Amino acid sequence: MKQVAFVVAASELEDYKITEVIQELAKRDISAEIVAFDEDTASPDWGKYDLILPTPSLDYTHQYERLLQWVAHLEKTGAALANPGPVIRWNTHKSYLLQLREKGISLPHTGVIQSGSTMEQVVAQTESLGCKELVVKPMVGASGKDTSRVMVDNKIDLENIVKLCKDQELLVQEFIPEILTCGEFSLIFFNGVFSHGVRKFNVTGDFRIQGSYGGQVEQLIVDDEQGHVIKTFAQRALQIAPFQNLLYARVDVTLAKPSQEDSPLTLAGTTPVLMELEVFEPDLFTGGNPAAAKRYAEAIRRRIQENNGQKC
Repeated sequence: MKQVAFVVAASELEDYKITEVIQELAKRDISAEIVAFDEDTASPDWGKYDLILPTPSLDYTHQYERLLQWVAHLEKTGAALANPGPVIRWNTHKSYLLQLREKGISLPHTGVIQSGSTMEQVVAQTESLGCKELVVKPMVGASGKDTSRVMVDNKIDLENIVKLCKDQELLVQEFIPEILTCGEFSLIFFNGVFSHGVRKFNVTGDFRIQGSYGGQVEQLIVDDEQGHVIKTFAQRALQIAPFQNLLYARVDVTLAKPSQEDSPLTLAGTTPVLMELEVFEPDLFTGGNPAAAKRYAEAIRRRIQENNGQKC
């Protein structure tokens, strides 16, 4: 029997659940374990797994160097990461968004605040984007942690940015007001093929759509005109990414007022912009979606066979 590991942080070991996918894997003669990457007492034998699958419960942002050491160890020992080490290093630092922008993928107006920036430097960088309201987040971050909505002319907001960038780089982006009404659309791909999508939204008025801030999720219909525009944009972003043959990927998109005349438009006159391209440890929203769980399990089976040089 083949064996896979779903990887979490030790603090999440008892809480992480991916029951439907594990059940589908069992039907394919694949057993699964939930394993911590940062266990202090004993290091797992990563080489025994046919595939190692990071999960949203990996919780690495406060121990980023430890994560990179773990990835390097897996590479050195030849362990089978689902998406390989270079993908993880690229994707865990949000500068990858700037690379995608250079290749023609639409983003909100985006800049970088360097670690240790002074108030004068923060003011210059935020004003250079030409936006009244911005979203600021750590370059290495996840789940909305330390993400804030700020006004460019608000002294307290700017002082908070200076404090936040004391020991870390920050990504600063135009605030997209449509996210308060449209939410954010997550499109999930397995082996480069679209599987399913969800709309994430927050009815509390918070701009963050993560569940810990009151966010909710509903299934996304991609067969209508708006869905077609969003899906086409997501596929293009995935194709332009510097890594291909990814076992899984999640493309996060929202809709905004167009800044270019040739932007693809929905009937409402909005155009897609990329928020994130998650190819390390995304929530793939298979819970409560049996068809999606089945497709993920099948993608895992096929990848194991490919790694073993077998025909699928």
